[in-house]
Amino acid sequence: MPAAVLRAVLAQSWRRPGRQLLVGLVIVVATAFAATSLMLTDSARTTIVRELAGTPQAAALVVLPVPGSETVPADVEQQVRDVPGVAGVAPSGTGTVAVSLPGSPGDGEPWTALAAVTGPLSRHPLVKGRLPADPEAVAISEETARRAGLDLGDPLSLVGVDGDEEQFVVSGVVRVRLQVLNTVLMQPAVTARLTGADPAQLDVLAAPGVAPVDLAPRVVAAAGGGARVVDGDAGRAGELGGALGGVEGIFAALAVFGATAVLAAALTTSCVFGVVTGRQRHTVALLRRVGAGRGQVLRALLVDAGVTGLAAGVLGALSSLGLVELVRIAIRVGLGEDLPSPGIPVATLLACVVGAVVTTLLAAVGPAVQVSGERPTAIAGEEVRSQRFVPRMVRVVTAVVLVVASTVLTVLEAGDPQSALLLVVGAGVLAFGAVLAAGPLLLPAVAWLLGAVLGRLSGLPGRLAGRSVLRAPDRASTTAAALVLSGLLLSVVLVGLQSITLSVQDRIASQFPAPVTAQSAGRESLPGDLAARLRDLVEVGAVATVESASMEVGDGTEVGLTAVDVSTFPPLLDGALDAGSLADLVPGTVALDRAQAATWQVGVGSRLQFASRSTQVELAVVAVYRSSGILAPVTVHPLDLPRIVPDGSTLSQLLVGPAGAVEVETLREAVAAAVEPGDAALVRVPDDARLELENTVRLTSVVALGLVAATVLVAVCGVAVALALAVRERHRESTTMRALGLTPAQVVAALGVESTLLGLAGVLVGTALGVLFGVLSVQAIGERPVVPVDSVLACAGVLVLVAAVAGTLPALRAARRRPLPSD
Repeated sequence: MPAAVLRAVLAQSWRRPGRQLLVGLVIVVATAFAATSLMLTDSARTTIVRELAGTPQAAALVVLPVPGSETVPADVEQQVRDVPGVAGVAPSGTGTVAVSLPGSPGDGEPWTALAAVTGPLSRHPLVKGRLPADPEAVAISEETARRAGLDLGDPLSLVGVDGDEEQFVVSGVVRVRLQVLNTVLMQPAVTARLTGADPAQLDVLAAPGVAPVDLAPRVVAAAGGGARVVDGDAGRAGELGGALGGVEGIFAALAVFGATAVLAAALTTSCVFGVVTGRQRHTVALLRRVGAGRGQVLRALLVDAGVTGLAAGVLGALSSLGLVELVRIAIRVGLGEDLPSPGIPVATLLACVVGAVVTTLLAAVGPAVQVSGERPTAIAGEEVRSQRFVPRMVRVVTAVVLVVASTVLTVLEAGDPQSALLLVVGAGVLAFGAVLAAGPLLLPAVAWLLGAVLGRLSGLPGRLAGRSVLRAPDRASTTAAALVLSGLLLSVVLVGLQSITLSVQDRIASQFPAPVTAQSAGRESLPGDLAARLRDLVEVGAVATVESASMEVGDGTEVGLTAVDVSTFPPLLDGALDAGSLADLVPGTVALDRAQAATWQVGVGSRLQFASRSTQVELAVVAVYRSSGILAPVTVHPLDLPRIVPDGSTLSQLLVGPAGAVEVETLREAVAAAVEPGDAALVRVPDDARLELENTVRLTSVVALGLVAATVLVAVCGVAVALALAVRERHRESTTMRALGLTPAQVVAALGVESTLLGLAGVLVGTALGVLFGVLSVQAIGERPVVPVDSVLACAGVLVLVAAVAGTLPALRAARRRPLPSD
C-alpha cells in the first residue's frame, strides 16, 4: 500500500507538469540567490581584505606594540623566530629615507621606506621585475615609478639616519595599498639600518599542522611584556576597520539580509504548496476511501515535495555558478576590478541544495498535514473548501503579544553594535509575525479600503474584487503575506545599503580633505614659515595649518588635540558629522569625535572645562564628528590651543588645495619643490589612497546591489507564482461569474483588480515596516539613517505591478472557460 499511495500521489502531482514547474521555479531562484550571495560576498570580502588589510592572509598571529608604544622591540623578533612551531617571521613598519634621483644633487626628498618580504608573508604583490634579492637592490611602488619616472635598472641614492649616502638599483615594481607618498622597499635588515626604526608589527607564519590557538601561548611567552599577540584574523579586521570604518556594516547587513531572504523563500514556497496541495484533495480523498492511512498519505506528499525541492535545488545551485561569473564580468567591465573566482565550492553548493530540500519540506508540511487529515467521506469532486479559521480573538491576542515583544526588543539597550543589530532583527521578525497573525483581519481590510477607491474607477469588477477579498480573508492574507515580506526585505536592505554607503563615503572625505599634504617626518614640528611659502605659490589655493598636542585628563589618560581654523579650508566641512557643524568652530568652542563625546557623556551644547597649569578654559561643544585621519579626538580653534596647552604643541600638517584647475600632480611637484631639505616634511598625495578606498566602496556596493537585484527576482518569481497558481485554481469561481452574466473581460478585470488590491495592501504594509526597521537597524550600528525614497518607491511599484500582471494573465485563461461548473 505505501508504494501504491506514493505512485498515486506522484502521478497526480505530475499530471500537470506546468504546475510543478511553477513550484520548482520559486525554489530554483531562491537556491540560486542563496548560493550566489554566499559566493559573491565571500569573494568581495576576500578582495577588500586583500586590498585594505596589510597583514597577509598567511599570517596566523600578529605581534603588535604594547599600548603607549609605537614599535615592537628589536629583540622580540628573534625570540619569536626561535619558538617551536613558527615557520617564519616578517617585520613590518614604516620609516623614512632621503632619496636623490639620478641627476638630482643633495639629500633629496623624504620617501617612505618599507621592508620587502618574500614568500607567503609578502605584503606587496609584484607588478614587474623581482623583489630585492641582495642588499644593493630596492623595489618601488607603481605610483612612485610613475611620479618619479623610474624603471627597472635605474639607480637611486638613499641617505639614512646616519647621514651616509648609499647607492641602490631598482630591481622591481610592486603594488602598495593606500599609498600617499613615494615608497621604496629594501631587504628588512637594510630598512632597519637606514631608518633606525624598530618594526611596528611582526607577522608570524605557523608551521604546517600547527594551529594558531596552540601556537599563540608560546609566542606570547616569547614576546614577554614587550609586545602583545593577537590572532591574524583579528589583526586584519582591525586594519580593515581603521582603513575603511563602516564597510563591515555592509557585510553585516548582507548577512542578515541573506538569512532573512531564506525566510522569504520559505514563506513563498509555503504559499505555493498551500495552493498545489489543495489541488490534491481529490486524490487524497480517494486514497483515504480505499484504505490509505493518514501517515501513508502524509509521507507520500512529503516525498513528492522533497523530490521537487531536490531537483529544483540542484538546478538552482548549478545556475548560481553562471550568475557569479556574470557578476564578475560586469564588475570587471564596469569597475576594472577582478573578483577572485570562487571556483566550484562543493560544500557551499551542497549546503544550498540541502537547504532547498529542507525549506521545501518545511513549507509543504503544513499544507500536507492539513490535506492528509481529510475524512474518507470527503466529497471527491470538491475543489474549494472552507478553511479552518483561527478564532479572531486568538489572532488579535497573538498579534498584540508579538507587537509588544517587538517593541521591547527595539528599546532594549545593547552593549555593542552587533548585539543591537540582532535585537532589531529579532524585533523585525516579531513584527512580521504579528502581521501574519493578524493577516486575515489586517490585510483584507487594507485591501478593501484601497478597493473603495479603485472600485469607483473600475466599476463592477472593482466591487467584486473588494468583496472577494473580504469573503476569503485567509486566502487573501496568505497571498499578500509574500508581498509583505518582499516589501519589508527590499526596504530594509535599500535603507541600510544607502545609509552605510553614504557614511563610508563621508568618512573617506573626512580622512582625505586635501589633495596634497605636507606632514612632519617625525615628532618634530614643521617650520613656521612653510605655510607662508606655500601660499605664495601660484599653483596653491587654500592652505590650512593643523597643530597637534596632547593633554592629560582627570583619570590620567592622554587625549589628543587638534587645532585647525576650518574657515581657511572649506573641504574640512564635508567630514562625517553626527551632530552640529564644524563651521561653528570658532574661538571659545570645541568639537569632539563620537568616541570621546560618548566617553565624556556630552553632546552639542554642552560646556567643557579644560584646566592648564595657569588657568581654566571653558569651551562650548559645537560638533560631534567621526574619527578621521586629520582631526584628533578633540579639536579646537588655533587661538584656543595655547590657552589649553601652553607648550608642547607642534605644527604637524599642512593641508594644501589647488588654485583653480591645477592638476594634483602639478600641485604636488610645486609643493615638493618649495620644501627645503631641512624642513623634514613629507609631501603626500592622499588622492591615491582616497580613490583606492572609493573603488572598494563601489565594489562592495555593486555586490550588494547585485544581491538586491537577485532578491527582487526571488520576490517577483515567488509573488507571480503564488498569485498565478491561486488564480488558476479558482476555476469554479471564474465560471460562476461567467454564469452570472459577466463577460470574459469583466472576469479578467475582477481577478486582476483583486490581485492589484492584494499587491497594494501587502507592499504598503511591508514597505512601511521595512523602512521603519531599516532606520532602526542603521541606528543600531551607530550610523545615520538615510531613506532612498526613489529606490524604495521603485521596488514597491515593481512588486505591485508583478502582483497585477500575475493575477491578470492566468485570469485570461480562466475567463475563456464556459460558464459551467468544472468537473
